[in-house]
Amino acid sequence: MGSEKHVGKEAALKTIKLSSTLVGLCLMLALAAFGVASPTSAAPLMSAGIDAGANVIVVHAQDVTAGQMIVDSVTAAQDGWLLIRKDKKGAPGDVIGFVPVHRGTTANIRVDVQPADAYGNDNITPTLWATLVADPNALTPFASPSPAITKYTSLAVVAFGSRTASGVPGSSLFAGVYKILARAQDVTAGQLIVDSVTAAQASWLLIRKDDDGAPGDMIGFAPVHQGTSTGVRVDIQLTDYYGDDNITPTLWATLVPDPNALTPLTVPNSTVLQAASAAVVAFGSSTARAGSSQATTTVSISSSSGLAGGNKITARAQDTSSGRVVIDSVIAAQDGWLLIRKDANGRPGSVLGFSPVHQGVNADIAADIKVTNAKGNNIVTPVLWATLVADPNALNPFAMPGATIQQASSLVMVAFGAR
Repeated sequence: MGSEKHVGKEAALKTIKLSSTLVGLCLMLALAAFGVASPTSAAPLMSAGIDAGANVIVVHAQDVTAGQMIVDSVTAAQDGWLLIRKDKKGAPGDVIGFVPVHRGTTANIRVDVQPADAYGNDNITPTLWATLVADPNALTPFASPSPAITKYTSLAVVAFGSRTASGVPGSSLFAGVYKILARAQDVTAGQLIVDSVTAAQASWLLIRKDDDGAPGDMIGFAPVHQGTSTGVRVDIQLTDYYGDDNITPTLWATLVPDPNALTPLTVPNSTVLQAASAAVVAFGSSTARAGSSQATTTVSISSSSGLAGGNKITARAQDTSSGRVVIDSVIAAQDGWLLIRKDANGRPGSVLGFSPVHQGVNADIAADIKVTNAKGNNIVTPVLWATLVADPNALNPFAMPGATIQQASSLVMVAFGAR
């Protein structure tokens, strides 16, 4: 059965390849629906975590050398196809991989991709695209997306960095050690938020403008510590020295290790700016400043789930002996706190740990928890609870959930096994 499915995918991809001219034309029409004139005249307007109603894709930059990748989460209003496409002059191009997704939220989706085409040419561009199209028959056994399906207007679109063994710059050069998650956002105020940064040592998070599909000049920076930092705020320069617009439709977040990054009053020097990045991800931007040459995108770039009361937590049983838990995904109707609580006779008890979450879809949320009390006794119960509490100030620097927040009613809660 596995071989039949593989052959089916391969045949479908060849059909798509042979129809690339027709697909390209339809992609132009689809992009026009998003407010983009043509692939040749525009860089991506949408990126990590773009929302189009109840359809959201969250994906991180990653190495696709092995012909496989992971999409962090997909929220779909109906059954459909998640299509992975190569870049074509700043817009989604030919399909190089696909997987069916069901209605609702699916986390940690594996997608096989073709690193090379039928002629042996490299399929992996520095930026890849994940797009979502509806198809009520997507979950039918042995189904594959036909050329007609790939012409559909995408419900959600996201750009992300890639890297291949051939050295194409892109992302996650050290998989599992350095990682960036960023969503598309409005940067009108001269500030943006990177959802999470994981680093093996102190590093600089550098925000760069786009330069023909690759990271260009730096327009903002922030130091990050070893481990995982969430809700990292970065001030950016909206204009350069001459008053020209710094904000390109796609911006880049890059991560450069530097043991001195956390030294007070330190800024990234020229050596840091020229160093190889340990992780790279592209994300969409927009501004609404008077006189700006950057037009505001006509598509919503919030990361809201678009669902009424759209709050959801997905968590799996896990080993908590390290003092950390990872919640697979949180969908929040507004900014707030993810609280990890011990069990108290079948209901949420005292708080063991927490992490801020932004409005919309959050994936792979790490929360440090207390595993022992002052006497050194284990306080982790066999069942733990993940609860979500709204707080508009949750993403403020150095914010913590106070007693009022911890006692507030939970928007949603879920129990999961601990060991």
